[in-house]
Amino acid sequence: MPKPYSEDLRLRIVKAVESGKTTSAVSAIYQVSPSFVSKVHQLWKQTGGVQGKQIGGYRHALLEPYEAAIREQLAHSPSMTLKELQNWLENEQNISVSMSAIAKFIRHKLGYRTVLVIQLRMKIVAGQTDVGNRPWKQAVGNNLSIAQTKRFCCVSKSRYARANI
Repeated sequence: MPKPYSEDLRLRIVKAVESGKTTSAVSAIYQVSPSFVSKVHQLWKQTGGVQGKQIGGYRHALLEPYEAAIREQLAHSPSMTLKELQNWLENEQNISVSMSAIAKFIRHKLGYRTVLVIQLRMKIVAGQTDVGNRPWKQAVGNNLSIAQTKRFCCVSKSRYARANI
């Protein structure tokens, strides 16, 4: 992974440019690109410092400011699909975000899992290891609208549900 140039090198570049040397001459002396020389000099003129920006690190999710509203919406409409949630975010919250970003946020921040994972966990808790045996389907029918078993809440296929495992 690339590392930022040291502040010492940045200061030497700024001093060389301030002394009257051209950008290309300074870039040849210090073996850096001419664009880096001009960017460091612009940063020096604008801020008075030459500290580089952080490379990598944690990026906050785009949906974090809307976490409370999303929780409330999912509590109000638990059978909401990702597409419906995406439309709701666009219309009500004025934010455009992809379905994959919504799915990732729901999984990681809100603790929701897909129904198929929850159904498998239900089978394991119930002691049913045979994958072909589907008593949950007989209990709630083929539509799987809403069914609660023990600590699980299952919502229809391709939707998300809260699992407290």
